[in-house]
Amino acid sequence: MKRFAHRLALILFSSAFLNAQDISWGIQLSSGIPLNGLSTDQYAGTHKSFNGAGALGLNLSYQVSALDDVRATVNSVGFTGEFENIDPSTALRNEYHYFQIGLEWCHYFNSRNHGWNAGLGVNNTELNRDLTVMTPSPFGGTWASTVRYRQYRRLGISANAGYQFKPWLGVVGSVHHVNLGKEQGEPFPLDKAQWLQLGVIFHFGRR
Repeated sequence: MKRFAHRLALILFSSAFLNAQDISWGIQLSSGIPLNGLSTDQYAGTHKSFNGAGALGLNLSYQVSALDDVRATVNSVGFTGEFENIDPSTALRNEYHYFQIGLEWCHYFNSRNHGWNAGLGVNNTELNRDLTVMTPSPFGGTWASTVRYRQYRRLGISANAGYQFKPWLGVVGSVHHVNLGKEQGEPFPLDKAQWLQLGVIFHFGRR
């Protein structure tokens, strides 16, 4: 979080030298939909096609032209899971939380305050996996144990498209891809994570 604060300060400081006329910020509220193995993998998937945990995004935008913005972004998304039986006596449940810091370019096709837009982003991603194992208890019934695994500094890319209804309100959808670097013994058995986010974005400070 300290690194992100330093980056935001650097952007603001640089903008002063460039006589920036338009710096704004925004909040994005979304829901996440896991794709491919993140949803369906027997051992590592969430086994849910729709995730209700939601996502929160923050951005600081610098207007580089009449129709283009560069944004510093923060994105936090959680994926809850359901138990999946891997044998008659054992079930697994995966829950994921991804925290991203990145830089994004956004182009507005008609106006920054109304109409369609699209963009691309690069992210530095921290990943947390909570693995819960459900097994029979020797005292009857079942018991569960949860272990958290964590990875840092994984490269991710994203692509987004949206529609701006008003200067302060828009809708946006984004597709995210993160390379996990599948290696022998790593606690993340997937070599990549892919998901879709759909939500609304609120802008503040626009002119």
